[in-house]
Amino acid sequence: MKSTFVSGIFICLLSVCSSSHPEGASLPSLPLSINEPPEKLLRDHGNLINVVKQGPGVNFYTAQWAQQTPGSVTIQPGKFQFTIPYVLGLQGVEETRAPAEGLVQYEIFAAITGPDLIGHDEARQKFFVLLQGIRKAGWTPFIDRDDPRIRDRQRLEYVLKSSSASSLDPDYEPTLAEWMQLEDLSRWTFYADHAYLSVAFKREASLRDPDKPGAYLLTYTLMSENQHFRTYVAPKDRDRWKELLPATLKELQAQRQQAEKAWRLKGASIDEGYVDPPAPRL
Repeated sequence: MKSTFVSGIFICLLSVCSSSHPEGASLPSLPLSINEPPEKLLRDHGNLINVVKQGPGVNFYTAQWAQQTPGSVTIQPGKFQFTIPYVLGLQGVEETRAPAEGLVQYEIFAAITGPDLIGHDEARQKFFVLLQGIRKAGWTPFIDRDDPRIRDRQRLEYVLKSSSASSLDPDYEPTLAEWMQLEDLSRWTFYADHAYLSVAFKREASLRDPDKPGAYLLTYTLMSENQHFRTYVAPKDRDRWKELLPATLKELQAQRQQAEKAWRLKGASIDEGYVDPPAPRL
C-alpha cells in the first residue's frame, strides 16, 4: 500500500497531479497531531481527507494536493510544532485494535521546493535547512537503539558502510560527494514529547547525475510512542508487543555495546552523554 502511494506521488513531481483544489488557490496549513481521534480530523478537514479501510487492523486517512498548488502541514505535538512546505500528499494510520490511541502514524510526502527540477547541491543545502528547522523547534536527534552512539562523519561512515537503514546525524551536513553516495530512503530521526519523526528522501532514478538537475521526494514519518515501539517486534507479534518489548530492548542494548566496542577499537569517540528516550510504561 505505502510503496504504491509513494511511487504515485513521486510521478507528480514530474507531471501534473489532479486535485480538487483550484489552480492558484491559497491553501491554509493542515494541522496534524499524533494520537488525534480520526473523527476530529474528519470533522475539521473532511473536505480534504479520504478514508481507505484495509479490513481488520488498519484504516488509512489520505489527502493529496496538486503539483502546482502544494499544501503545507503543521506538526503539532505540543510546543514542538513546525511546518512542512510543498506537501503533495499524506497518509494517516489508525490501528483499529487500539482505538483509544487515535491516529498513531502519519506519512507526509513533500518536495524540497516548487515543481521545477533542482540541482543536487541546492537540494542538499535546502534539505539541511529543513532539518535544522526541526532541530530549532526542539526535536532531539535519535540514535537507533542497537547502533553505536557516534556522531558527525563517523555516523555517516557507519551508515554508508555498515547499516544503510540506520539514522544519520542531522548536525552533520555531508559534502555533495557524500550526499550523492546516500541511498534512497536514507533517513534522519528525531524525538520530542513521546513522538518520533523520521525524514527520508528519494531521488528520481533517471536524474542522478550530480552535475545535472534532479527531482526529490521527501517522506516525513511521524509516529506515536506506542506505534514506534510496535515496530520493534515482528508484524505477526504486534498484538503482543508490550509483552515482548523488554527482552527486545535488552537485546538491542547488547548489540549497541558490541558495536561501540568495535568503534572504540577504531579510535572513535562515543557520545556517552546520549541517553535513549524512555520506553513506554507497560
